[in-house]
Amino acid sequence: MRFLCASDLHLGRSSSVPSNPKGLDLSAAGALMRLADKANRENADWLLLAGDICDKGENEYAAQLMLQKAIDRMSSNIRIAMISGNHDEDSLERICGRLAKNYPDRVYFLNGKMDIGEGLSLLGYPYNSVDPEGVKQRLLKECDSSAIVLFHGDHRSAAGKYGGLTDDERRELATRSYFTVCGHNHYPEEAERGFINCGSPQALDAYDGGGSEKWHGAWMTENGEKTRFVPISNVCYVTVDVDIKDEPFDAFEEAEEAVPEGLSEFYLVTDVRFTGWADDLKKTFVSRSSSLDQLPNHFNGLNTLVRSVENLCLPKPEPGDYSPVGVLWSLITDRDLPEGFASREDLLMEADKLIDEMTGAVLKEYEKEFSPEEKRELVREAAVGLLQSLIIEEGKK
Repeated sequence: MRFLCASDLHLGRSSSVPSNPKGLDLSAAGALMRLADKANRENADWLLLAGDICDKGENEYAAQLMLQKAIDRMSSNIRIAMISGNHDEDSLERICGRLAKNYPDRVYFLNGKMDIGEGLSLLGYPYNSVDPEGVKQRLLKECDSSAIVLFHGDHRSAAGKYGGLTDDERRELATRSYFTVCGHNHYPEEAERGFINCGSPQALDAYDGGGSEKWHGAWMTENGEKTRFVPISNVCYVTVDVDIKDEPFDAFEEAEEAVPEGLSEFYLVTDVRFTGWADDLKKTFVSRSSSLDQLPNHFNGLNTLVRSVENLCLPKPEPGDYSPVGVLWSLITDRDLPEGFASREDLLMEADKLIDEMTGAVLKEYEKEFSPEEKRELVREAAVGLLQSLIIEEGKK
């Protein structure tokens, strides 16, 4: 059997993209229609939805209508099974009940184990905000090698209020079940063999689901093997760091090169952060027609929307400057040894002290002795990160 797995559609919500010059459908409903089309093209037997299909209770009837349109769009041999999540705990069972009357033997709301043929079963329970731990324990008790488990909860935080999993519990579900499909965390991730964290099919907000540069979609698996990511979202939120001496277009083109195959229409919604040194900023824009304030919201020929632009440039240290910025700059560039330092080893010691003071003893986290070369590389990595944070903080002032 072939299973297309998804979760967290949040029907009723819309993407927060600030402008939409191509007129793409950036809604959760649009993502559902693309999901239905993927189910057809992938010749899926089942569409499995692991919770939060409806965004809120007031979206109940709108979500039902969207699901009905998706079912009509899919081949009549594709069946749908779903569980509720924390957003649709009080509404999804009613939605499924009404849909099941119009689509008998195609729509199922899981509340226990259900045989689906070929020696396989689906196992899932509605989300229970009163006792999420109880739902998890029932799944752990009842799952076996024939069960495809649907679970809605935080698979990376056992202490969370959403019935989270410990690492051991996640591995137990992965190894004891035929495979497990998890919802709630919005970022797509095959955490390990046999355990799929679906993520949401559409990135609905900036940094939705754990950070920028996350392409959203669904997962296709055949008999629990050959699991692969299927892109669905047509929007991705990206932070692009551009050295002031470089052309922004180069950075955008690099970001577009990372777009998953299979997406023909999409937007990269970018927050541009110009970094570097103020002297370079002045020199660069004397000969350039554009300026930071004149960057357009949409670049012709690129699927890129610029949402915000920040100038995070720092003054370049003068020779002999051994302030924190000066010391770190010298360390990173391997040149302009500040006055007062007889050797790079002295500089390294000073940078080590500064980084310890400013980052909470970076190197003291390690319990081993390092060679000078290893230590220098560690300090250099810490210095780069610290310098970037200094640029950002200075740019915000």
